[in-house]
Amino acid sequence: MQLPPVTYLWRAERMNKKGRKEIGFTAQNVEKVLPDLVGEAHQAPGARIKLPSNKAKALSYERLVAPAILAIQQQQAEIEALKAVNDHPRADDEKQLAALKADNDNLRAEFEAYKKAHP
Repeated sequence: MQLPPVTYLWRAERMNKKGRKEIGFTAQNVEKVLPDLVGEAHQAPGARIKLPSNKAKALSYERLVAPAILAIQQQQAEIEALKAVNDHPRADDEKQLAALKADNDNLRAEFEAYKKAHP
């Protein structure tokens, strides 16, 4: 889910808290991935900027919590699955390790035999 956060100031100065920028999402971006979270709100009669339909898109932030938690849970499950794979060597790895140990033992035996034959 790609929802890039944006920072903004409200056009209506009274909505800005001490000139501090807000952070959030645009309703248009959220609507692409979670359309049920976006609705329309009627524009106030005295609005300085007139929208063509007299309606503005409105985002329901409180309804964003459940999908966000679900995404976190899914990521955690994926992390746990990857940890399990990394924590337990694969059977092929075990076979390769055993073969390398056997080769090492053979080389050591050959080297010891060589040392005895050539003091």
